[in-house]
Amino acid sequence: MNKLKEVTIYTDGSVGNKTIGYAYFIEKKNETLLGFDYIENCSLNSNEAEFIAIIEALKRIKEKSQIQIYTDSMNLIRIFNEGLATKSINIKYWAEFINFSLKHSITFNWIKGHRNVSQHNLCDKYAKEARVNLVSGFRKHKIKLLNSKHHKIKVSFDPNYIIMKKPNDKIAKTRLPKWIVNTEDPEEKEYQSILYALDILKKRKSFNFNVKYKSNFLFFRNIKETVDKNLLTDKERVLSEKLKYKLFTFNYLKNS
Repeated sequence: MNKLKEVTIYTDGSVGNKTIGYAYFIEKKNETLLGFDYIENCSLNSNEAEFIAIIEALKRIKEKSQIQIYTDSMNLIRIFNEGLATKSINIKYWAEFINFSLKHSITFNWIKGHRNVSQHNLCDKYAKEARVNLVSGFRKHKIKLLNSKHHKIKVSFDPNYIIMKKPNDKIAKTRLPKWIVNTEDPEEKEYQSILYALDILKKRKSFNFNVKYKSNFLFFRNIKETVDKNLLTDKERVLSEKLKYKLFTFNYLKNS
């Protein structure tokens, strides 16, 4: 089976004066694309504005792909996770989304708005510009994402090393400190390895973690889904602080 191509999409919407603007930023392996547009004299809400941005981005992706979508709308993510789309989004747009998304594998991720993530900041800027100035466009955007600290690094672990796959597909290994290598509890060892990886990669802003133990997977999930950080456990709070202002996704690899 051929491996799916990896694509990352950032989106944002802007609403005001019966006009919406929307923008999307697409990262593929060898190119980045920026699109933005507006709709006048409408009663669309902010969820629908950003939803339209997602649809328009998906229209640009012709090949079957593994897609990560980043949005600052927690409400929109909740709509997808809980199946509430028809209550908050016009059924026409929901049907259009299904049509353009069926062939892909899509994961939605929340990103805090107005943080130092260049791709999302571009979407915010152009969505507002499209709405206010009634402009539209589509262009390749000249950012050297391959070397950007915002481009995602894939992180996994073995008994002695942190294994990092960089955007150019090069593999780098960093030996774990002896005190972590000698940790007897495998779940605790993986947790400490994650913290250590975040320390040595603290200038990086985007990660994809592969974890073998469900407890650590649940830490990541709870950090993403819990709005009130006071409800986090001590371990989750420590991990949450290290992941502050960063983009991250996580994969649970069942321990063999």
